[in-house]
Amino acid sequence: MAKQNCWEVKRCGRQPGGVNAKRDGICPASTLTAVNGTNGGVNGGRACWALTGTMSGPADKVQGTFARDLSSCYACKFYEQVLCEELDNFEGTAHIVRKLRDRIAQAASSPFIQSESSNGIKEKMRAGG
Repeated sequence: MAKQNCWEVKRCGRQPGGVNAKRDGICPASTLTAVNGTNGGVNGGRACWALTGTMSGPADKVQGTFARDLSSCYACKFYEQVLCEELDNFEGTAHIVRKLRDRIAQAASSPFIQSESSNGIKEKMRAGG
């Protein structure tokens, strides 16, 4: 059985193309590639408790700051589900925040990379998404 992401379990509809994406905005958990694969999820789909701008508590409340609402995340059934499914492989909050910090530091130290486009012209592209 495939591991489910938060938007699949919570049915918030804030993933790209979701029923509430236009009204409430696209959730960073569904698009944040810096933590893709964490706890076996797509983007931040199984790391949502460590990300700002995700749902917390009632479906109509978007988390504004990380520290203020972390306790509600730890009480969330989805968090408990991921913790139980991952067991010894569980990547917790500290690990996720470290991944994000490392990704930001990496992007800041080399903000541009060169790649060759399909027509052979070298282009500068922003690293890190």
